[in-house]
Amino acid sequence: MAVGGQHPARCGRDIRSRLAKAGVGVPETADAVHRHCGVSRLRAYRLAYGWTQQELVRRIREHEAGAGRGEPPLGHQRISRWERGERPSPRYLDALCAVLRTRPDRLGFGLDGSAAGILPAPEALWSAVPVPDSGGSAAAVLAQAGELRGALDRTLWVEVAAEQVDRLDEIVRDHGFRYRTEPTIGMIGDLSVDLAEVGRLLGRRQPLYQQRRLRGVTAKLAGIIALSFSDLGDRAEMRGWFETAHRNASEHGAAELLAWVVAKRAKAELENGASARLVLTIAARAEALAGRSPSAGKLIAVAMQARAFGVQKKLTDVLRRARDALDLFGRLDLEATSSSVLAMSEQQLHLYIADALLAAGDWRRSLPHFDRALRLFPPGEPLDPVLTRINQAGALILGAQIDTGCEQIARELTGIAEHWRSPLVLRWAVDALRRVPERHRGQSAVRDLRELIGTLAPTGPIGPMAAIEPDHRGVLLDPAG
Repeated sequence: MAVGGQHPARCGRDIRSRLAKAGVGVPETADAVHRHCGVSRLRAYRLAYGWTQQELVRRIREHEAGAGRGEPPLGHQRISRWERGERPSPRYLDALCAVLRTRPDRLGFGLDGSAAGILPAPEALWSAVPVPDSGGSAAAVLAQAGELRGALDRTLWVEVAAEQVDRLDEIVRDHGFRYRTEPTIGMIGDLSVDLAEVGRLLGRRQPLYQQRRLRGVTAKLAGIIALSFSDLGDRAEMRGWFETAHRNASEHGAAELLAWVVAKRAKAELENGASARLVLTIAARAEALAGRSPSAGKLIAVAMQARAFGVQKKLTDVLRRARDALDLFGRLDLEATSSSVLAMSEQQLHLYIADALLAAGDWRRSLPHFDRALRLFPPGEPLDPVLTRINQAGALILGAQIDTGCEQIARELTGIAEHWRSPLVLRWAVDALRRVPERHRGQSAVRDLRELIGTLAPTGPIGPMAAIEPDHRGVLLDPAG
């Protein structure tokens, strides 16, 4: 029986059956059901797929579970309310678009603005459509008609296949691990190639849910590029790429991704000489963005606050945030604690806690964390173990083992491959050298290390000297100590 002027469900099923035999697609079928049966666009889409409300519930649950958000408390009663005009929450609207493979406006919920700012104007699209010459030969007219149809088809909505975005997600995950083991310049080149492909896809008209997935891929790739420029000491490019990552993460909408971008920005700023106050501000914002749920971004944010408090010599705050970080680490899953740059491994966490304690002057408490980090680094990781041993040497220097510490730093600088001896490595070596008390700066081991760093330090806009405050340069370059 029809309800409120609507045709019964069997009418929609009959239309679907007839149109399916004629090869008509789901969007056109849904439009026909909507017009003929007088049902809402959401109900028309469901009927165009031939699904019951319970089947739609099942598919939404599977989609949300597959996205790592767990099965939602959803029943067919809520589907019924949506089909009668109640607007779904943003989470459920995204899920509906993903499951039904369409846009919000085609489900009756607002206008689609996902392509705003990235599509050519309509007149630009039509300018590519050829104008047939009706006076030509029959073969030419037919060929021109075929060309015209192809050009018109290209102006329609063209969706990137889900498998294509899945492949890009896999590429991003691979880059996350390669960042730890690949030379920086080559890494930037590979990331740029993949980002160019994503940019081409973003330039095509997409449903909202696909646009959001591509924005997430873009945010991660741009964030890794930003970190690579940070390693090179190029602050301007680093900040520019973080802005790009931030904008795309905001468009993507996932709090954990935006928190990761902002937390990594705090790390990069700290390691490029920004003030502890600025780092604390950025890291606190990242923690707030992450919310209550544990995530890699939240853990990085807490660890960066500990490091910034160390710079401020606030040992009590360092210990408090270090405890918070260790507790949070214990609540994360394996993916969030892997060695990927998109995560935070246990060895990285202990390195950052040790660095925070050392900066606060508590070198004794830092040593067990340095030891723990070095035991956990996997074989073949080229950079982080070197940074750990350099910072560990700084603790030895504070503990009055000056010759031992300087010799350890020298071994690390000469033993690392040249393409890994980045401005980041030299900055950490300079920071360790600055820990030598002034009365001991004339010792031979200190002078030798100072000369070695001066020899290895590149010049130019991205050299490590640009990242050292002017009053610290004397520690490095003054041969009199």
